[in-house]
Amino acid sequence: MNVFLQNDKKKIKTSTASIKDNHYLIINSNGNIKFISKGFLNGAHTFEENRSIAVGLSPKNQIVFKQKIYDALNTQDTVIFEFTISINSRPHLFKITLYPFFINEAFVNATFETVNKEKELHLKRFKDTYIHSVDAIIWIDPFSKDVIFSNPAFEKITGYSEKEILDKSFFMLIPESEKNKGKKEFSELRKNKSIVSDTVIITKKGNELPVEISANVVTSENDSPYIVCVLKDQTALAKAKKELKANSTRYEAVLDNSKIKICQFDLQLKLLWTGSSNDVVTSKFLTEKDYGLKIKEIINNESGINIHHFMNEAIKSKSTEFGSFPIMYDKEWKVVEIYFTPVIEKGKTVGLNAVFLNISDQKRIEDKLDHFVYRAAHDLRGPITTIQGLIQLIKDQDKENNYTNMLEETVWTQDMHLQKILAYYYNQKKELNVLPIDFDKITHQLNAFVGNSGYNICISTNNAIRKTIHSDGERILLLFKNICSTILQNVSRDIQVKVNIELKEIKNGIYLSFEDNVSPKDSFDSIHNRNGSTEYIHNDFSKGIFITTDIIEKLKGKYQVKYSKKRTQKLEILLPDLK
Repeated sequence: MNVFLQNDKKKIKTSTASIKDNHYLIINSNGNIKFISKGFLNGAHTFEENRSIAVGLSPKNQIVFKQKIYDALNTQDTVIFEFTISINSRPHLFKITLYPFFINEAFVNATFETVNKEKELHLKRFKDTYIHSVDAIIWIDPFSKDVIFSNPAFEKITGYSEKEILDKSFFMLIPESEKNKGKKEFSELRKNKSIVSDTVIITKKGNELPVEISANVVTSENDSPYIVCVLKDQTALAKAKKELKANSTRYEAVLDNSKIKICQFDLQLKLLWTGSSNDVVTSKFLTEKDYGLKIKEIINNESGINIHHFMNEAIKSKSTEFGSFPIMYDKEWKVVEIYFTPVIEKGKTVGLNAVFLNISDQKRIEDKLDHFVYRAAHDLRGPITTIQGLIQLIKDQDKENNYTNMLEETVWTQDMHLQKILAYYYNQKKELNVLPIDFDKITHQLNAFVGNSGYNICISTNNAIRKTIHSDGERILLLFKNICSTILQNVSRDIQVKVNIELKEIKNGIYLSFEDNVSPKDSFDSIHNRNGSTEYIHNDFSKGIFITTDIIEKLKGKYQVKYSKKRTQKLEILLPDLK
């Protein structure tokens, strides 16, 4: 037993406590650090002088360290123990020796000596990860194919404990119908080092369990190679696939005839299965050759990437998602409408069911119809413009002829409807043409447009925009025209219409408002939003309201409709600077 050192400096200098190691702490009986050696642990520690040894230690380690200090002082003898401290988020094991001594009060000299067991600590963490994994994991001898390790998750899905499966051949789990396939795939590990395969294993109860096996060969310098297999239970997906296949018989007339595809993807968004008909020649889109591929690998363009993100959204939301995409896969599959439904088992998403509808023909018909409407409207405007010119000549010669005024008003109304059609086509088909905007010119053109309408309309404009704004000037003019013509459609020509237009600058864009005195609160189909204001809905096609909202959307803007106490309508629009 060591005797407590008294106030003898000679003894202190020659004691092993002071020369044993350069890495040491002097700690009093209360657990406070009184001295830290120079270069202690190369500065990679949380200890501080005149503070408790507990600072920077976990609650468990605090108790252990303080108990060892108490033991050293109580027994007046050296105490040696191993202690783990995290340095830079990595565990380090130290052999700690506590030397008790006394100089006016009781102290211990705690020396720290590194123990080279970092590999063992990492191995423990590594094994803990395997043990707590939700997926079944086994290690297999690459030569005998015997199981050399299994985790608790493996026992959970198969019923075999680690003792029961240890040193047993992996292929005892594989049914006879799958063994040749399994052996062939495992032989590929010699060349590829990793495989992924869907197969079936036999549980301890004799049931067939569909699984996905990911196998990788692991090698190290000082260890023989072994195979790590991760087995994922595919029961839920297999059940959903069975239901899809059962239902596919009723869809044989439409499956694989370039109109519809019913298929399934796993949680990694790889294609597992696609429906097919026995009698109809299959198309090249989504066939067995695509199994194991992601949709962005099958559709090798921007739409493939967008659909891949769309699938992720369906998995996150755990709800059915649908959308349309121009995939341009081949001459048959150009545009699709897609429905994704997550496969959910016990609250957990395990895959996706998908329906791809080929709407290429529908899109082609819509394009032709759009083009026909545009040409018809354009051709009709020619004669109308000629008639308007002739009317002006007649009016100059016979200014009191009311029939001429009626004819002019009728022609203007017809022209207004045709311009709405042209505005719709332009907005749908033309790309944004971003240029500096002259709002004075736009308001002048608007006044000229409504000036020939025959309506008693007065437009007052307050333009407070001084900075240069970049946007699509043609679309903004179409927007102004459509808003005003929609207002005029609510009244007869004998009613005075007042429209106040306000334009002002806001941060990163402009504010526009159109307030009139004739639109009653229920004149437009609308809905109230959460702020108490009103938004248009898009079912009033006769008045062309949807054209206004479509143009605003194309200009990347926002809008809302407000009503004053006098029941006047105010349409507010925010448009960004598109520079």
